[in-house]
Amino acid sequence: MTFAVVRFAAPPAGLYGTPPTAAPSRSAGSAVDVRMVTLIDDIVGELEASAPIGAPPGTWQDSTGCFRCDAGPALALAGAAAVTGDPARRNRAEDIFDEMIWAHQRPSGAFGPDERTAGIDTMFFAAELGIATVVLGADLDELHRAAWAKSVASAADFLIQGGHLAWYANGNIAIGNTLVMALAARLTHDARYDGRYEQALEFAIHPPQGRWPKAGLTVTREPTRKDGSDGKAFFSEAGEANQPGYDPEYTMLQLDQLTRIFLVNGDPRILRAMNMLTNQLMDRLDATKWRLDTSGGTRMSQTPRSVPFDSAGPLVLVEAGGRPDLERYQDSLLTAIERNFLRSATAFGDRMKYALGMTCASIIMSQPSWRRP
Repeated sequence: MTFAVVRFAAPPAGLYGTPPTAAPSRSAGSAVDVRMVTLIDDIVGELEASAPIGAPPGTWQDSTGCFRCDAGPALALAGAAAVTGDPARRNRAEDIFDEMIWAHQRPSGAFGPDERTAGIDTMFFAAELGIATVVLGADLDELHRAAWAKSVASAADFLIQGGHLAWYANGNIAIGNTLVMALAARLTHDARYDGRYEQALEFAIHPPQGRWPKAGLTVTREPTRKDGSDGKAFFSEAGEANQPGYDPEYTMLQLDQLTRIFLVNGDPRILRAMNMLTNQLMDRLDATKWRLDTSGGTRMSQTPRSVPFDSAGPLVLVEAGGRPDLERYQDSLLTAIERNFLRSATAFGDRMKYALGMTCASIIMSQPSWRRP
């Protein structure tokens, strides 16, 4: 089953109706909330100030055509709106997501310029749109909530019908497809997507080895605890010339995807995987500078090489995953994430725009002050 996407000659103002204007502002519930809202306002403010005049919402000065990357600031704004209850931030997020749906979703539910290769674009954008719908919760007006849920479900149907839940491209993509099924299940309450979630999760962990040898979850230290907090593991990633194996940078992305699934549905199996991937990455982390050594990865094979660590995973494990042993890193990691985004603000490339939404929204959703529906 697919949902047809209604297209207009141009996206009219208030495409999904007039959002409520009377939404009283809330005080941020934690110091982390305050820091996240301040960071989002600073970065998105800079992006908006330098955006091309008259361009569609979500078009930034350095836009490269990666629309799912350009939607990252909208997800960040949705997170800030969820904290503050501010309709202005929410409306700015809505305008960008409305534009992206109108401009990029096909009648099949796919997102992207070419339906034949749209699986990755569809997965990554549907994840952003679905998380925005969840994080805004009751603050989102009924028409937007229904339309965005329908869009996410349509994207999920495209991934299902295209066989993407049973094709191992790489670990981060398999987990991302699982995330889209989790979002479709939560937003539609349709039991079909619960089954597809189970299918996608099982495939991500245990793809058929006869077809994809060494793919899936590789456990490097078997945990003795049920939550996996004393184990280590990674999902395999392979470049064009490499055998599947460990790539630290893409394992960080895998952790980001798992973190969002856990925040959406609280699945203890996802928590177990989050714990093991976090422990795996800690072996490569300089936690004084928060640099991740990615040398010799199966996709990023350069040696020596390191990148900033900006995953929300360890912070979410502290707040919602029962990992008090990680508390000592909490403030320094949050400071490093803020510094990394602010340092990149003058050259905010595709990865950083996507990460801004993914990381900030995840941190906000882990806070006790986030109003869970």
